[in-house]
Amino acid sequence: MLGLQSVGAAEGKGSAPQVQFNVDHRFARNGRLGFAAFVYNASQRDGSISYQARILRMGQPILATRWQTIKAASQDAARLLCNGDISLNSIPAGQYTLELTVTDDILKTSVSQQTKITLE
Repeated sequence: MLGLQSVGAAEGKGSAPQVQFNVDHRFARNGRLGFAAFVYNASQRDGSISYQARILRMGQPILATRWQTIKAASQDAARLLCNGDISLNSIPAGQYTLELTVTDDILKTSVSQQTKITLE
């Protein structure tokens, strides 16, 4: 799931910023790209699952989040949520790939998923 969080002020006092989900994966460069994914069949020990999102251009990394650890004990054991956001302000307009990599340190496995995005 991908969405763009507006950098403008939300309507009304104390309101959270608006998030617009975009099925065609076209995003304006003046916000933050939010992502969310679920990890299934992972180890259930805290600290064993970590993930990182990267933006690639022609296979080369342009921008990456820091590696984050999923706290399995505080989530549904059937599926673990990994989510975050990436600021798009420093990236020129164009076509990119968003890649999410998840690593299970106990099972010694890693998996990545990619999707194309366009920044306008």
